[in-house]
Amino acid sequence: MESERMNFTLSTELTHTSSAQPAAPRPLSCSIVRTPAEFAALEIPWKALFHSSARPVPFLAWEWVTTWWQHFGKAARLFVILAKDDAGRIVGIAPLQIATRRAFGIFPVRSLEFIGYRGSSVCADHLDFLAEGGAAHFVSQALLEAVFAASKEWDCIALADLSEESALPSLLEDQARRRKFRLAEGAGQVCPCVPLAPSWNELLKIVKEKKRSAIKWRRKKLLQAYPTQFQIFADPAQVDAALDTLARLHTLSRQRKHETGNFYRADYQAFHRDVARAMARAGYLYIAQMDCDGRPVASTYGFHVGSVLFDYQKGYDPAYSRDGVGSVLTGMVIEDAIERLHAQELDFLRGTEEYKYFWATRDRKTRTILLWSAGVMARLHQGEFDLRRALAPVKRKGLEFWARITAPKPAKKPEVAAPQPAVSAAPETPTSAPAPDIAPTRSETRKPPTE
Repeated sequence: MESERMNFTLSTELTHTSSAQPAAPRPLSCSIVRTPAEFAALEIPWKALFHSSARPVPFLAWEWVTTWWQHFGKAARLFVILAKDDAGRIVGIAPLQIATRRAFGIFPVRSLEFIGYRGSSVCADHLDFLAEGGAAHFVSQALLEAVFAASKEWDCIALADLSEESALPSLLEDQARRRKFRLAEGAGQVCPCVPLAPSWNELLKIVKEKKRSAIKWRRKKLLQAYPTQFQIFADPAQVDAALDTLARLHTLSRQRKHETGNFYRADYQAFHRDVARAMARAGYLYIAQMDCDGRPVASTYGFHVGSVLFDYQKGYDPAYSRDGVGSVLTGMVIEDAIERLHAQELDFLRGTEEYKYFWATRDRKTRTILLWSAGVMARLHQGEFDLRRALAPVKRKGLEFWARITAPKPAKKPEVAAPQPAVSAAPETPTSAPAPDIAPTRSETRKPPTE
């Protein structure tokens, strides 16, 4: 299919002329990529834009997006929008798809979403359009104009887990006002982060004394108890074995909480095996493993992109939980990120688990923006969204009530019998109990004590 082209105006801030004489605005032409062949041809410009973005994240990397599409994109249609300058250079990419969702489980709704959003248990945070760092706002504006120029092809827009630096929320609000479309904000995610110091020792000086003592004591205690080895796996040839270990440890640690974890799903395992290989070839993969007595006891799976180490998944052996192997490994990962990778930040990604805030000192928050057109299906989908939101408190209270009544009751402590007072021998009087039928034997007859 021939890609349609649309022209928009880009601000003068994208030009590279002298500030003494502002140049005329440059037009941007936008086109929509719809076929796998056109998509595959984007590898080189995609990677160039990815590396030039202000804060590249692994979930917008070419390796992640194309692998996700191969595994989970079969039920959707490509809707990748390109923005080109007047020289024909690609300066922006909107990595989008049109997926069919069902309003109330029945009515088909054409939903415009990020490639990688929904349709799987694979999570992605800090999403955005791809553009060069200094031009992100203006390029995103042009890409959105192309989205709305093709509004007959979709019923709603669902851009989930947007980066907190993204210009898309404010730009979508402007578009909704202009076109009188309904806009709402869905649930976002909280991603705890650790700003890293130039050295491990400097980081330890920053943390509070109580935490600093705990970090040193836990590691020292573990190293004294077991021969301990810290390993990094980044070679594509090491991926399968390292992921198998991670999956086993992740499942073990989840079972301790009476959960299955994600690695029990065959599609989840297959995706991560392929994406880890691709990320390893690109130099982004980071798998750290800690062995005690030659046995893997804890593992962390993530990606090192730009100046940030992203902590995606982890697991540990509950048999070593009293030794704090998960906490010790996290400390070793942070030290490695500082000293070897020269990273400036560790991003724990979504989830506010307590262990993250032992280290994290700030949060990055993602946003989810939903927008509906004026069509019938859009209104049905909007109605379902409003109903779900209205019923959310009722559902939450119901789940809390169910958890209370189904929670196992604590075992009762065995009752300890009260000590019985000693019973004195009855006086030998005529009114005492009758004598037994059999007289005591000689050995049973009591004799007065002799001195």
